[in-house]
Amino acid sequence: MAQVFLSYSREDLERVEPLVLALEKEGYSVWWDRSLQPGDSFESKIDLEVQRAECVVVVWTQTSVNSQWVKNEALEGLDRSVLVPVMLDKTRIPVAFKQHQCADFTGWPQSVDPDEYRKLLTVIDQTLHKEAAPARSEFKGLQQMKGGGRRRFRRKRDFVLPVSLLVFVSIFMAAFWFMPVESVTNPHETPRLTIIPFESGDTADEQFYASSMTREVVQRFSQFDDLELVQVSSFWDLDLLPLPASSIKQESDYVLSGNLRLVDNKVTLSVRLTELSSGTLLWHAEYRESNDNIFELQKKLVFGVIGQLKLVSTQALDTVEFKAITPDKGAYREYLRGMDLLRRGEQHHIQEAIKRFQKAIAQDPKFP
Repeated sequence: MAQVFLSYSREDLERVEPLVLALEKEGYSVWWDRSLQPGDSFESKIDLEVQRAECVVVVWTQTSVNSQWVKNEALEGLDRSVLVPVMLDKTRIPVAFKQHQCADFTGWPQSVDPDEYRKLLTVIDQTLHKEAAPARSEFKGLQQMKGGGRRRFRRKRDFVLPVSLLVFVSIFMAAFWFMPVESVTNPHETPRLTIIPFESGDTADEQFYASSMTREVVQRFSQFDDLELVQVSSFWDLDLLPLPASSIKQESDYVLSGNLRLVDNKVTLSVRLTELSSGTLLWHAEYRESNDNIFELQKKLVFGVIGQLKLVSTQALDTVEFKAITPDKGAYREYLRGMDLLRRGEQHHIQEAIKRFQKAIAQDPKFP
């Protein structure tokens, strides 16, 4: 059994491997998916190791924050209070994990702040040994990295860069002081939108359509560069706890919520757009379409919202790439069913999802 389970995205392999080597040099036993042996069941082996590990180190990057595998593994560490996060990129961490302060390794492996490295080892030691964490007099992992000769490590005595920054900031502040107020005001600040999962009735079909509509609408909104999606509270994103209203208000300008009903094969979606600073209901609309025309429902909703927010995108709606991923409505519905199964994560759900995707392709051979 390894002391440390390291969770990361495969795309970050080259950046993560030096971290594994450094941790091993510090005396930790580390398990990561490169430790899999031929014949091992990938999913069951990872699940076993993450449950047995005394510490789960999750590596947050621009790629890993979107990885369902990484979020699942991080959630296991969070549930057992053994999660230790490391940030390699400046990126927005999933809301369920924001309570844990990350060690800042944004220059890794080309550079690293010794204080951040020390902080990481201290938290790992405290997690492994609880109150009896040993004191460290040296950092063997850093010494190993230095021996390569290609990597650079910041030291507090490296004063050239800080002094240069100080001079630059002084010049900037002087210019700012004498600058007219109007010239530094940004009237086109990007609006920040939080989408709350659409509510539904108790039937399985209504819950399916509400979940699918939420997920697909998020994808549609992501096409607009002049809109920032702050947080989507959903099981798909592992935001399992409701986000407090105070946090939503602090991080967002607007919130989109809604309710979905299914009656006689007709989907009715009632949506609300609220301005958070004042609590004003800016807009309310209700759309109704047949259950095989979900894409048209999405399109009406998205265009309605960006029109209310007066985005620059609104001025060129005709040029916005807003097309269905398949013109076959039946194939699209099978795709949505497959995605709904896939997010549940169990092996039998995944197998059923594959069958749904195959059925969608059979109905539309040109389906991407």
